[in-house]
Order: sequence, then structure tokens, then C-alpha cells
Amino acid sequence: MAHFVTAQLRKPASDSLLILRYFDVPPPHDGFYRAGLRALDAAARARHNQPFTALADADAEALVVDMGADRIENWAAGTENAPPASFFYFVVRADAIDVAYGTPEGFARIGVPYMAHIEPDVNW
Repeated sequence: MAHFVTAQLRKPASDSLLILRYFDVPPPHDGFYRAGLRALDAAARARHNQPFTALADADAEALVVDMGADRIENWAAGTENAPPASFFYFVVRADAIDVAYGTPEGFARIGVPYMAHIEPDVNW
């Protein structure tokens, strides 16, 4: 996922495959992802005294569930320009789904015929 997002952020916004380009978020989009990740990490530290990457799986999952439901108090505290928690969750989840299932192989894993209008140049 990180490699996909990084590669897409290097492209002109009009060529990016990130879902954020379809919303009213002006480019460049790297600030959106940075601010959201900083807010998520700050929430993990506030709740568990650890960075998000050090959390146990159950704690990380609970935090992400709460992020998606806007149940994290002071989500953007001390984080400049952080997007709303549920919007950040939606965007990152959509990008992750695209990486995992947005290819012919991904469609096959879930048993759905791949019928792209335009075949992608690169599989992720």
C-alpha cells in the first residue's frame, strides 16, 4: 500500500489513481496523507502511549474502527490540517481496496469476473 500511494503521489494529480483526486481536496495530496497519518499516530500515543506502528493488532484495529466512526476524541489535536477521521479512513481504505482487488488477479481472488472498460497499464 505504501509503495502504491508513494508512486501515485509522484504523478501529476490528474494522472493519479488515488481516490482523493475525485474529491474536493486540492493537490498536492501528500499533505493530506501526512496530516492524517500524524493524527492517527497522535491518537495511538494518546490512547496507548505508543506510536501506531507499535500497537498490538487488537489495539490498532480498535483505533482504526473508532477512526472510521469519528469516535476518537481530539483527533486532530496538535496536527495541522488533519482531515476528519472518518474521511481519512474512507480514503485510505478505498486506496487499500484498489491495491488489493483492483487488478484482474484481485478480482479473481474474490470470484468476480474482471471486465475493465480500459485495461490498466500497471498492476499493483
